[in-house]
Amino acid sequence: AAFAAGTAGPGPAVALLTGAGLLALGYLGTAVLEPLHRRVLEATAVEHAALERAESLQATCGEGILVLDPQGVIVDWNPAAERIFGYPGHEVLGANVQMVLAELEMRDASPALAREMVGRRRDGVEVPLEIELSSSTADGLRFLVVRDSGRLRAAEALARAAEEERRRVSASALEAILVFDRDGRIQEANPAAERLIGKPWSQLSGRD
Repeated sequence: AAFAAGTAGPGPAVALLTGAGLLALGYLGTAVLEPLHRRVLEATAVEHAALERAESLQATCGEGILVLDPQGVIVDWNPAAERIFGYPGHEVLGANVQMVLAELEMRDASPALAREMVGRRRDGVEVPLEIELSSSTADGLRFLVVRDSGRLRAAEALARAAEEERRRVSASALEAILVFDRDGRIQEANPAAERLIGKPWSQLSGRD
């Protein structure tokens, strides 16, 4: 009617169509943005979960873990590192790693390495350590894993002694003792088992 009358400007029909078009565009925009927003939230949740797992692992790991910046400054370390070196975190964060590992020199192009090294505890006692230094991450950080090799060797010696004692007791036992793997293959048989079964070890090893 407005066009028939020759009036200027859009009539009600044009305004109605324009409004409908804007509503449609708004709906389409929402339909596109909502899944995108949802994906961003999901990706953020996954990233946070991964970070929490990494922090949990670092907190409960039995090995000392130090996080170093490119100059060798300690920016983080876990409770196991506190136990190894005897320093609370607030005394070492911001200090150079040579405070506890005088032999470790950090350079921009220092390669990853694994070796034995002597560390120094807070009380001045030197401890033999096994260390592994990672290569640099994208942001320049490096991870240093330390293990008390003295304790490792003592634990290994205890394990060897316990195994030798077990074998001695097994060899002198009156009861027949068989040790087999999860597939049922015989891995060990004591003399009493050989006598009971009537076969020597050479015929029992690896048998079902």
